[in-house]
Amino acid sequence: MDKETIIHHIRTVGRNVLPTGSNIYLYGAQVAHEADIDAEWELLILINQEESDRDDVDLYTFPFIKLGWNLNKPISTLLYTKQEWNDVSYTPLYQRIENRKTLLL
Repeated sequence: MDKETIIHHIRTVGRNVLPTGSNIYLYGAQVAHEADIDAEWELLILINQEESDRDDVDLYTFPFIKLGWNLNKPISTLLYTKQEWNDVSYTPLYQRIENRKTLLL
């Protein structure tokens, strides 16, 4: 399965499950063009809501993990509200992702 087809599926899932105004970013090896055929698809999901809770993880990340199972491609997710993501801007994780990410949705 080619990269554009996988991205299409990720966008479709995002449109179906995420709150309006949320974003999905691809980061890691897939963006750096260092990925081999079996490389993980790393997604940063920024939901457009005031706060998040434990249920949001299942509600908003599990559909992407399930998609990975269906496509036989490993998909990992990070989930934050947009404000939570801005609040961790001092962390190495934030800097690493912000320097190499691509907006998918």
